[in-house]
Amino acid sequence: MAKEKKEKDKESIESYLEQIELIVDSLESGDIDLEEGIKNYEKGMELIKKCASILKKSRLRVEQLKKREDGDEGDDFYDEDEDEDEKDEKEELF
Repeated sequence: MAKEKKEKDKESIESYLEQIELIVDSLESGDIDLEEGIKNYEKGMELIKKCASILKKSRLRVEQLKKREDGDEGDDFYDEDEDEDEKDEKEELF
C-alpha cells in the first residue's frame, strides 16, 4: 500500500513541478556541462508535457462536473434504466 502511494506521489503535478524547479536551478547555476544541461532540458520538457496533460484532464473533468451540476445530462453519468423507471411511474399516475 505504501509503495502504491509513493508511485502516485511520483506522478503528481506537484512532484513534476518540483523536479522542473530543480532542473531550472541547475541550468541557471551554470555549474553543469553542456551535455548534462541538454539532458536536463529534455527531461524538463518531458515533465512540462506531463503537467500540461494532467491539467488538461483536470479541466475536462471540471467541465463535465459543471455540466452535470447545471442540469445537462453528462455522458458518463446518465443511466438509461433510471429514465425508464421514471417513465413507468409517470404513466401509472395518469
